Amino acid sequence: MVVWVFVLFILSFVNFLYDLLLWLEILEPIDLKYISFFNIIFLLITLGILYRMYFLSRVREKEKLKEKIKELEEEIKRLKKETS
Repeated sequence: MVVWVFVLFILSFVNFLYDLLLWLEILEPIDLKYISFFNIIFLLITLGILYRMYFLSRVREKEKLKEKIKELEEEIKRLKKETS
């Protein structure tokens, strides 16, 4: 996860520098196909991070539910022993 965020940070920083250099008129605008490629890469990395966060949150939720089921089963066993 940290690697994804680091790559996203680097891409954002490069984009910022490019926009800054264009604004200062140090660089000439580059071809549109390269800008589109950069935006697509940026979008895919962002979607990857969002998907991973969603997937990990669901896994944690399932683990919590399984733990709760175990606790309830143990409580049922304990109550059965007390009533017997």
